[in-house]
Amino acid sequence: MVYREQPPPAGKLLGVREAALFLFGNPKRSNYYKLYRMRDRGELNPVKLGGTWYFTRKELERLDDHDAG
Repeated sequence: MVYREQPPPAGKLLGVREAALFLFGNPKRSNYYKLYRMRDRGELNPVKLGGTWYFTRKELERLDDHDAG
């Protein structure tokens, strides 16, 4: 039996796991680090609430559309 991840909910803020699933198709830890590197380079501007980083769906969609074209 193959377990497939469900797409993230339609909320405006996505956690690191949901953002990795949205952009890369799977929530592997290596994709978390890709997101953090993108943050460090200024490609993404996540919001930090408490000790957790959240990414806006609008920004991820913009990035995803840019990569497709």
